[in-house]
Amino acid sequence: MGELWTIIQRHLDETGVREAEFARRIGTSPTTVNSWKNRGVRSLPDRKLLDAVADVTGTKYSDVLRAVLTDAGYADGTIRLGRTHHGAWELGPELMV
Repeated sequence: MGELWTIIQRHLDETGVREAEFARRIGTSPTTVNSWKNRGVRSLPDRKLLDAVADVTGTKYSDVLRAVLTDAGYADGTIRLGRTHHGAWELGPELMV
């Protein structure tokens, strides 16, 4: 299972919410959530969807983004995200090309 699914599964276990209800709460289809569970994240979902996952699960957005980047193969799981001045993102050297 992927990093994103670990975040979602923890939320489902803690709250007793089912996958279909979780999908509704984040504004996507149950098929999408089931795909994340069974096949993992293959591409970067819309920002709005990642924001919703963070809000519903009570997880920091940076942790959700880190999980998705790792699952999709864009990072190795050691990525550090933070804010720099003027709201710009500072990405670790592993994302610089």
